[in-house]
Amino acid sequence: MARIKESTNGKSPYKKIMGNNPMIHDKWNSLEAEFYSHPTLGAELLEQVRRVSAWGQECEYWMSFGGPPDELHQEKRIKAAMSLAKQSIENPHKITDKDFELLNKLFNEEELSTLCSFIAFISGANKFGIIVGLSKRDLEKS
Repeated sequence: MARIKESTNGKSPYKKIMGNNPMIHDKWNSLEAEFYSHPTLGAELLEQVRRVSAWGQECEYWMSFGGPPDELHQEKRIKAAMSLAKQSIENPHKITDKDFELLNKLFNEEELSTLCSFIAFISGANKFGIIVGLSKRDLEKS
């Protein structure tokens, strides 16, 4: 059960809690929409990165959306993005220039910058959910 009361702003328990500060809520939603409208990264890549982050950080709320990441994904860009997301959760200090050599072969600079920003953003979304105590039960009651 969430540790902060839901506001009337937002459509989900997560967004309603964030909606206690309408300015943050609106800007967060705008940034999220910007990521998901990216023309070349694609919905599947972003979804797999989201799942890696949710399951890697053990955020019960976000884990309840869509199941675990597809560890056997065959598409090179998606596999590389998932690997970067996993490394960023496990220990971002161990991400190396060699890791980026592969990423630079698969993504252009704008895509890579967006991917890294998305990984940080979605990691923050999971941390927010964990900190405020959101769980699958919050989804069930909404």
